[in-house]
Amino acid sequence: MRLAIINSSKKFTLVIFIFLIITISAHAQQDNYKRLTGRWRAHYSNGKFGDMQFLTDSTGALLFPNGLLIAYINIKYERSVKNGILRLKYTVDIHRKSHPNYVDAEIKFVNDSIFLYRVRGSIPDNADTTSKKIYVFKKIRLEQPEAQLRFPDYRDLIGDWTTYHKAKTTTRITFIDENRVRFILGDSIKELNYKIDFTKQPIPIDFYYEGHPKTLPAFLMFIDLFDGTEGLWIEMFTRNNRGDHLMKLGQNALFVRDLGKSVNK
Repeated sequence: MRLAIINSSKKFTLVIFIFLIITISAHAQQDNYKRLTGRWRAHYSNGKFGDMQFLTDSTGALLFPNGLLIAYINIKYERSVKNGILRLKYTVDIHRKSHPNYVDAEIKFVNDSIFLYRVRGSIPDNADTTSKKIYVFKKIRLEQPEAQLRFPDYRDLIGDWTTYHKAKTTTRITFIDENRVRFILGDSIKELNYKIDFTKQPIPIDFYYEGHPKTLPAFLMFIDLFDGTEGLWIEMFTRNNRGDHLMKLGQNALFVRDLGKSVNK
């Protein structure tokens, strides 16, 4: 009987110990959430910037320094923090009904104002602000009113966009105004109308000829190319099978803003 009482006491002590470890871990994780809350800015080697904003312990946003929303994100964190590194995954497929695509990332705090960040890779234990393949984010203590998070609008879209790759290309899209768009594919030039809903994610856009009932549905998404370059992802759905997320298969392309061109050229 005495042995049974001792064994029972040991089990009870073990349960209490495990409970304390879980509680301490949960509090440590909550502290990390609190440290992350707010807006952070990555300083790229080319002198440009890119921002992240942590809204709650499970939601955030990717945005440009001028406040342009790239995407709202849903975030999942690992329960434990090993070697001071917080592991997480996030998705921009916030409205996808099944199997959203997640991106793995790691965060390591240098102090309350700076953290190291790496996507699709591990942060070495000895990493610092000079390490390669590591982004350095600094907390923005005071947000400028004109740079607060906002939905994209026509001022972000109108202009010339050219295909993003190293080879020279004549592929170009020009959003002329709030209704018209011009496609230049080699020697072929087509001018169409479009309608767009900036309040949704990803952004649905429909191309069509004036007076013609048939439309070409597509998705559009602004993208930070992780060097401060403003990108524009467009995916066409020629089979009229546009769903609730970017598929990145089929007729899609990545464009960058061509600052050397005029809308009227």
